[in-house]
Amino acid sequence: MFQEIQILRFLGDNVAVSRHEVVPQWITDRGNVTRAEVETFYRNGIRGFITEIVDEEFNKVSFLLENSNTYSRARSHNAVLTRNPQTGQYILSYGGTYTNGETRTIISSSVDELSSAMRTGQYRTDFDQIGIDAVRSQAQLIPAVVYADWKARELGDGMELIKETITYFYLNPNSNA
Repeated sequence: MFQEIQILRFLGDNVAVSRHEVVPQWITDRGNVTRAEVETFYRNGIRGFITEIVDEEFNKVSFLLENSNTYSRARSHNAVLTRNPQTGQYILSYGGTYTNGETRTIISSSVDELSSAMRTGQYRTDFDQIGIDAVRSQAQLIPAVVYADWKARELGDGMELIKETITYFYLNPNSNA
């Protein structure tokens, strides 16, 4: 409810803000929690939520994975390459006309193992060297990988900056944020 109030304030809908303020007021009037506790709970929750979403979304990249063995787009795949930042594991999920609408998944502990699995694994006929090279290239374009490289070269922590910026917007919504 408090999040909704923040958004409505940003949108300038003061009538809706007034309607929504009734709920936190009712909660605090019962004496179980203070307004400050509600706001602290919201602030901590929003930070955690944003961190989780940014980590998830910035550790994957979507692209069209082509197979050059044919000129038909039917052998191309809509692909998502995801990296698990805790384990370093890579997950390639892909599908399309060539897979009869089935989404196929290959999981590996590294980009090298993923390339090997694409070359020799169960779904090896779905890929050629062009596709394997494309996946290797896309792995370097995963935003969190790029930002980790920036951080290692002491160019700043891009992931943290994104998290802070989005969190600040939700905690202090205004047209300058």
